[in-house]
Amino acid sequence: MDKKRILWIEDEVRRDVTEYAVPVFMDGRYDLIIAENASEGVASLLHDKSASNKFAAVIVDIRLQPGDDPIWVKQFQDSGHTAISARLGLKILQDLVGEKTPVDRRLRELQIKKEQVGVFTIETEGELRTAQNPLSPLAYRQKTGDAPKTTLLDIIREILGDQER
Repeated sequence: MDKKRILWIEDEVRRDVTEYAVPVFMDGRYDLIIAENASEGVASLLHDKSASNKFAAVIVDIRLQPGDDPIWVKQFQDSGHTAISARLGLKILQDLVGEKTPVDRRLRELQIKKEQVGVFTIETEGELRTAQNPLSPLAYRQKTGDAPKTTLLDIIREILGDQER
């Protein structure tokens, strides 16, 4: 049986991988692909377009660094030069699910459904719902100091409708 492929776009992954990704790896049902910035995330999504085993879920942090893709570098610069003000993860989500004028038109062609997307971020749900409005309801978890180590696994299970074993 093929593992379900999951993309996690998270710029703090080097810190968070042991805390949140280990339970996903230990579960054994998912192939977790990690992108560390907006450019890597978009490149992974675009590469997935031709893959036979497509991403079953995409989990995105809202505060992302741009990476090296000129589209995302420009968006970052135009939005204040900080991950907090640029909110590149939100822009990726909007592009994926067809909300607002796209930053990166290539993402519209991927036909990712809202139900396949989740948010794992430091922003509160209230801040996110206000900011994303038309993207509601997405699977959401807030990254806090006391968040369970299974939080990433929990959001994946919610998106996919998978139960614990």
